[in-house]
Amino acid sequence: MMGAAELGAFVRQAEHDLFRLECLDQYQVESDGGDYARYVAGEPGPDMTRMGPWLDRLRDETGRGLRRRRVHVLRSPVGDYLRFECEWAYALNAQAGEEIRILDLAERPLPTALKLEDFWVIDGQGVALGDSSLVTDDLANGRLVRPFGLSLKGPAQFAYYV
Repeated sequence: MMGAAELGAFVRQAEHDLFRLECLDQYQVESDGGDYARYVAGEPGPDMTRMGPWLDRLRDETGRGLRRRRVHVLRSPVGDYLRFECEWAYALNAQAGEEIRILDLAERPLPTALKLEDFWVIDGQGVALGDSSLVTDDLANGRLVRPFGLSLKGPAQFAYYV
């Protein structure tokens, strides 16, 4: 399974277009640097000494022509974590050049072509966690490859594909 360091290296290879679909209600990531705890505690804003370099990176990427896009699929009402993402993380990321959209399933149905699984598409190359039965033909035709063994918790038919 691709870990955070490997995914980060893959993402940093992007030259033209970086797209991310997010579908979870909460992410357990250390990269928030304690900002989620600050948000829940009612602090006035994120730790800008930590977040500043990230925002500089986003501005630099936009300046060199990298288009970074994100869609988060959620269902309102949302909990603390998604409010934190929208009010602190997404608001600042958008000001720094990331294009962020929200698809609220309470307002409209899920498009039939969309499967609720996080994935990245980087310069036309994707990384996804998916159900093997949905990609059998693509695997057989070589349009997708399974670069990692199945070491995921949950049903054995789920794996990463590129």
